[in-house]
Amino acid sequence: MATRGRFMDDSWEPDLRIVGDRHIARIPPEDYLPRTPIVMVTSTPGSRFSDCRVVGTVHWPATLDGLYPLLQSALEITPRQKARAQTQLPGRCTYDNRCSMGAVVCLSEGGCLFRTSEPMVTDQPITLLFPLPLGTMISTRAHVIDQRGESVALAFDDAEPPVREAVAQYVEQRLATSRI
Repeated sequence: MATRGRFMDDSWEPDLRIVGDRHIARIPPEDYLPRTPIVMVTSTPGSRFSDCRVVGTVHWPATLDGLYPLLQSALEITPRQKARAQTQLPGRCTYDNRCSMGAVVCLSEGGCLFRTSEPMVTDQPITLLFPLPLGTMISTRAHVIDQRGESVALAFDDAEPPVREAVAQYVEQRLATSRI
């Protein structure tokens, strides 16, 4: 959605503004309501802004790795370290000579939410296997952080760099093409 000309539009109340530094003069004054957090995209590395609404800056061209932490800190009560995407990938957990089939329903570079009917114990080490599109098979060690009903939160344990890179690339692609 284009936002040209909407800087001072009273009918538009965004949760966050992402603004290029060349448009800083068009940002409503600090006392303008609603007081919306701002992520500044700058052409000059290390730029600083005195406006208290600026939650951070990212150098142009902005990347997901640069923007995500700023978006998280501005919009979420409990910010996450890595980007995550909703998925529906079939998966399999193996642990204690057992196998649990399920689905990876939320994925990030650091872990996932795995839906399964099998109960799992907190801190239980497991091996998780799931496919990414285009034939990449992910196999990594993880441990159970929490279980709520049929959803098990898993943290990846020192995933190999190719695994982390494949998952991060998939999540970024998924976020870039998902509908908000």
